Amino acid sequence: MAKMRPNTERIIREDIDRIKAYEKAFGVKMPYVDENGQVQGLPDAYPREVNGVVRSGYRLTELGRQAVETGNPILNPILGRNSAEETYNESKHMYDMAEKLGITLFQFVHSEATRHIDPLDGIELIEQSRGKGGITPAGEREFVQIGGGSKHPIRINATGDTTHLNVLNALIAGFDGTDLGPVIHVHFGGRGIHDFK
Repeated sequence: MAKMRPNTERIIREDIDRIKAYEKAFGVKMPYVDENGQVQGLPDAYPREVNGVVRSGYRLTELGRQAVETGNPILNPILGRNSAEETYNESKHMYDMAEKLGITLFQFVHSEATRHIDPLDGIELIEQSRGKGGITPAGEREFVQIGGGSKHPIRINATGDTTHLNVLNALIAGFDGTDLGPVIHVHFGGRGIHDFK
């Protein structure tokens, strides 16, 4: 039986219209509330095995301890492209170098700016801003399924108008963590967040 998460379930119930809009805008299956008022489709809590790897913030804690022990910071490169396949293929260059150096990275998977926009109120802006660079919510899930984060823990930037939806998608996808505010995150070039705020 899955562990109860009353706060997460409360948030889902309270914001179900926005969650449905996110699901529609980004083509991903999200948790829902059934006819009995029960939340369905919420994955097990972390630590949890996803695509053959136990994922959780504990992997990040281990890297932090390693940094303290060695006196060397953990590298946190950012890389995210328009598709999961493109992101994974380019990430392999980083992974190969990390292997040669005998280190583990903490990869920041760059997300498309559309994910930072409220899908309930900003769908028109989301549609105008697609394909400007960065991975989509569906791409995040695909990235994990094709091997992203298998050896090197991964995170996304969950800031924006609907941080809670981005955190929820990262949990479903199998990311080890997310960024939360206060974070100032600026995308140079292209449209999207600039037009909205």
